[in-house]
Amino acid sequence: MNKNTILFILLASLVLMSASILQNVFYPPVLEPAVAEFNKANEDNETQPATDAAQARDAKDEDTSTPQTLKPLGSDSVGDNDGNQPSKEGIQKPINSKDADSATPAVETTPSISDANPNAPTNQLSENPPVIDTTEKNQTEELLSIGSIAANSGFRYLVTVDRIGGSIRRIELNTRLPSGRYKYRETEQRGGYLGELDLFNTPRGPVAAVVGHGTPAFDAGIRAGDLIRSIDGEPIGSKEDFKNTLSQTIAGQTITLEIQSDSDATKPIPVLLTNKPMEMVRPEPDTIDKGWPSPNSFILTLRKKTQDQNWPELDANMVTGLWNVSSISQDSVEFSYKLPEDLLTAQGLKGPLNVIKRFTLPKISDEQLDNTSSKTFDILFDLEVENGASEEQSVTFQLDGPTGTPSEGWWYQNKIHGRQSAIGYIAGARDVISSSEAEPFKFFGGPEIVKNQLQDNPKYLRLFPMNEGPEYQEVKYVAVDTQYFNVTLKPAGTKPFFVYTGMAMTTGAAIPEDNGRLQKLVDCSFKLFSDNTPIAANGKYKQSFIIFSGPKEPVLLREYGLEDARTFGWFAWFSKPLCWLLKVFYTMTFQIGYGIPIILLTILVRSLMIPVSRKAAINAQMMQYLQPQIKEIADKYKDNMEKRSSAQRELFKKYNYNPFGGCFMMFFQLPIFIGLYRGLSVDIALRDQPLIPGIQWCSNLAAPDMFWYWGDWMPNFLGGETGWLGPYLNILPIITIFLFLAQQKLFTPPATDDQQIMAQKVMKFMMIFMGVLFFKVPSGLCLYFITSSIWGIAERKMLPKPKLDTDSLAADDAEGSGKKMPRRSLFGKPETSPTSFDNATHLEEKKRRAKERKRKLKQRGN
Repeated sequence: MNKNTILFILLASLVLMSASILQNVFYPPVLEPAVAEFNKANEDNETQPATDAAQARDAKDEDTSTPQTLKPLGSDSVGDNDGNQPSKEGIQKPINSKDADSATPAVETTPSISDANPNAPTNQLSENPPVIDTTEKNQTEELLSIGSIAANSGFRYLVTVDRIGGSIRRIELNTRLPSGRYKYRETEQRGGYLGELDLFNTPRGPVAAVVGHGTPAFDAGIRAGDLIRSIDGEPIGSKEDFKNTLSQTIAGQTITLEIQSDSDATKPIPVLLTNKPMEMVRPEPDTIDKGWPSPNSFILTLRKKTQDQNWPELDANMVTGLWNVSSISQDSVEFSYKLPEDLLTAQGLKGPLNVIKRFTLPKISDEQLDNTSSKTFDILFDLEVENGASEEQSVTFQLDGPTGTPSEGWWYQNKIHGRQSAIGYIAGARDVISSSEAEPFKFFGGPEIVKNQLQDNPKYLRLFPMNEGPEYQEVKYVAVDTQYFNVTLKPAGTKPFFVYTGMAMTTGAAIPEDNGRLQKLVDCSFKLFSDNTPIAANGKYKQSFIIFSGPKEPVLLREYGLEDARTFGWFAWFSKPLCWLLKVFYTMTFQIGYGIPIILLTILVRSLMIPVSRKAAINAQMMQYLQPQIKEIADKYKDNMEKRSSAQRELFKKYNYNPFGGCFMMFFQLPIFIGLYRGLSVDIALRDQPLIPGIQWCSNLAAPDMFWYWGDWMPNFLGGETGWLGPYLNILPIITIFLFLAQQKLFTPPATDDQQIMAQKVMKFMMIFMGVLFFKVPSGLCLYFITSSIWGIAERKMLPKPKLDTDSLAADDAEGSGKKMPRRSLFGKPETSPTSFDNATHLEEKKRRAKERKRKLKQRGN
């Protein structure tokens, strides 16, 4: 490597480092205002009366009335030993809640095998969507919240729980950066965050069903039951209006809400919006089917084990009815459900049976709260079944997994399948994994689950097989795995947890059969079925679980024994060192972002490849030198392709020319390309990293740069989420292709015949086609290619151009020796080879060429 090359590398590195430092000094990251500072500045405003009224409402006794009686949804069987799915014929359409009061208690009716199709999937609902109740009702008594999303609150989560099914509706993650911004935020929400109010429409307007602690709405004094009248003077008539208006705001903006509390008076309340924290589970957005309600997470129902594997539910209202709230505080909530005597008697059991579900949030220190390596990303879930009868009884239970786990980037992401042996399979937005003693890691991709259930004869995808022994049925963990996050259910403490079986399946909306790309979005989860669980007379069955709900940080996954959930696939041997190198550059550049580290990585790679690029330049010149002879061969053997190819091979052999030598650059960069692509798809450290801090454009290097949203007017096959280009106009892929075309024009030698002209036109077309394929790749990958292209152009323009020694080649041709030409070095100089020339001949030839060069230099001087 000569002096100019070293100077060029040092100069480029110095410029980049200086730009990084100046950017950090003059354009620091935008800091999110602290909620505490906002509250302090507004202590004397007029929101205090609203706060007092909300506190008075919170002091009311919780309604613990008997749950509503709803018609059962039907029964799911556990499946026969052949693996066939159970019937869906017994599933009834949900009825309106306004009809529920007049509905008589219905005993579970289980369709017999002869009356139903045993091969139909159970979780597919009927073809007609349920009727949605639009009448006003007091939904504020159904939703509650525990934990807090506030900074320094001591809580990792804000959890919204639902009395319907005694279930979890939403989990919001609370981890912050030093700036106060959420470390894990929703990257796809452009508007500001007020708090998830779960608004429901009434004739008067949208009403807040729940307001979580620490949200901007809670800190401003808004409480459950408040009616939203307007936002910044814009009338709000429905929850859809509220959502659309809020989407036009930004984090850090203060808006004024006009709300109406229990009294008729309305008052304006200023609210400071923030970024939206990451939702680990949530009601699934109506992306696929707007008619179906989204099921909640961790729903439990009791069943009676039978010989025909078609286990009936003891009470369908355990899923659809209201549970009683036994106790609630900011860190825990306890639900209870008492099964009616008549339903138990119909199944040959005695009452009473009382089921308790308890969710508890650990209180953690401020240091642990923002530490992503601390073992604090869990919720304690206790399950108890109390047998009030005077004799021992056995019941089984079905426990459903989390629903609505993160699906961000499903339309562009390339999640890696967890089974390396599963050739041809792809992962989805949500996949299901499990672990037992016999099978430490089991993986079912979302598309695999969907494809199975669309078959005429679907099979159960069993996470824990039946009748295979306790080593297969002891649950180590079972989880829904997404690209960067994971929600896991695992037994707590030392008590083992055995199941009869467990399956991976879809939940919620019906599956889109005619859109393979949209099938990646289908929500997938799991169902666990316990075996007969004996409960002593007047005794109690207890089982405790941990719900891990957090990011796929390597250290954190090791703490919870979930290392296998983070996989780079077969290319891990290269991807992991590459990600480590990026983190080294990230530290060196003051942790501003990963844009500069990717640029530095590119510079390092291209610096190491300078000898290869010089060799490629010499190779191109050799090809140009041989063009006349190649054309002669083509004319000579115009009608004999075999002889033409043989003559060309002899020509290339004579000059030691490799026609594929120009491809070495591509082969050397291919591992970097794959490794960086895998890193951006797996390593959460690269998620939500901006190219330029403080600018909305290209704020996530693991996603397309999303310059402008055009999904509203572009044709769906192009601009839809399942289209070729996606819903955003992206700038970086366009710049990448322009640079590729510029390189091709600058460095491709002029065509000498029609065949080469056609080949160059095909290459231009391929570049444009590659731009279409690149349109939805992560912007960090485009940044790598842009930097590499600029480097290549600068290298050719700034460094001395390597020259082929055509004089020596002409002299060798003139001698007509017919011997193989000497091998050429990287810079075009001949290398000695004992098989080509003897030493005497070589020395004589060297002297002759030296004299010839001196003569030419003297002529140029004159």
